[in-house]
Amino acid sequence: MPRRVDQHWEPPHAAWQRGLFTAAQARAAGMSARQTAYRRQTGVWVTVAGAGIRLAAHEPDRDAGPMAVALTWPDAVVCGPAAARFHGAPAPVNLMDAWTPVDRRPLSGLVAHRFPLDESDVLTVAGMRVLAPEPAYIDALRRLPERDAVGLFAWLSTRRRLGGDALVTALARRPRTPGNAVLAGLVARADSGALSPAEDVLHEILADAQIVGWQPNVPLRDARGIIGVVDVLFAAERLALEVDGRSAHGREQFQADRSRQNRLIAAGYLVLRFTWQDLTRCPRDVAGQIAAILRTRRGSSRD
Repeated sequence: MPRRVDQHWEPPHAAWQRGLFTAAQARAAGMSARQTAYRRQTGVWVTVAGAGIRLAAHEPDRDAGPMAVALTWPDAVVCGPAAARFHGAPAPVNLMDAWTPVDRRPLSGLVAHRFPLDESDVLTVAGMRVLAPEPAYIDALRRLPERDAVGLFAWLSTRRRLGGDALVTALARRPRTPGNAVLAGLVARADSGALSPAEDVLHEILADAQIVGWQPNVPLRDARGIIGVVDVLFAAERLALEVDGRSAHGREQFQADRSRQNRLIAAGYLVLRFTWQDLTRCPRDVAGQIAAILRTRRGSSRD
């Protein structure tokens, strides 16, 4: 029986359930219904989603959401943005989406969905049933707002996790499915080479200025291996263009961008970076800078 004064008590189940447990598990371990209710009402315990609870004093585990689904509906499969995030993609997660074999009412932070599901598309990891990576990414793109879907697809495609061909196949397999309009738009972006709104604008600037000889989304390497995928490359001139989207980068992304840029420069590439404001407020200046550098580098190559 847990001591009445111990605010850090949790049932032993939490140790192997990503720090989560349920009220039923707490009561089975000796907590009274009154003690359980008190800890939830006072915020000592907080709900992750559905029946999943954790100690407020503990940092949430990265997989707490999927585990909350498993504790609430053991036969469910985590889908949508939460499944994409489970596989390491930076998908924004507001609710936990889960496929369920029967219709179920939404619970706290947890929504049930019904759609055709092949069991071969499901992975079971530490008691959690989650869509496999590719179907997870596609389902997330279907459920996200268009702007978020564009950003996620840019991340996935530049890392070769998901391409336009997979989206075409998904559209053919499940026609007339909500979210297919977003997938179709992403296919068009993949075909054009523009993987973000900022890249769209840069491509338009290059086309309007009749600047040619470039390729979009090109992976570059050095002696250490892959450096990254540059947004636009003029291969002959060794000029790389990078664009920053409308969303602010976090500290880790800021550091990664600078480290990648240093490697590109060390490998002999000139790197130009443009912000969203550059592209939308002074496109002629952007085009002028690019054209001037191309003239210089093309001229020096003939000398």
